[in-house]
Amino acid sequence: MNEPNTAHVAVLLYTKRLREHLRFTCKGNHDLIDEIAQTVYLNIISIPPKRFSTIRDVWGYIRRTAENARKDHHRSCTGHVPLSDDLALSVIADEPKAPSSALSDPVLARSVSECLPKCLKPADALIVRLHLIEGHSLATIADLTGRSLATTERYFRRSFQALIEYLTSLHSGDAS
Repeated sequence: MNEPNTAHVAVLLYTKRLREHLRFTCKGNHDLIDEIAQTVYLNIISIPPKRFSTIRDVWGYIRRTAENARKDHHRSCTGHVPLSDDLALSVIADEPKAPSSALSDPVLARSVSECLPKCLKPADALIVRLHLIEGHSLATIADLTGRSLATTERYFRRSFQALIEYLTSLHSGDAS
């Protein structure tokens, strides 16, 4: 007699808990709950048994898989896709700028812009450039990148701190 797949058994054991979790996160949308539950089920049972046995927190893994499936569904419905620098800049070209938030000194703005690729990842550099140099709001940048405002603010703070540290090291002669 064949032994049941442990992933299959785990999903069956957590089905009720998963549906309760999805009912809350999907705001009662039963079609969406069914779709995500099906996606989670197919995802989990496709994991090889040897790999599945290494998962320490099965419920956490199922919950994270459900959350990722929900986010993927949301992105596919809203059309949010990661934007390249050029596309993001062209999309917001018509947005009114907030002069108080943009660097008003063109020499300083150019210097900072030149430093961004040296000290930040491209996505982080984009957020700093759009907000600090171009003067776009973090809310607009969040919409363009498909991130929440809180996440965009956190990325900006972290990136801005890294930029300050890099510029400080340049000034003190420590940068290479």
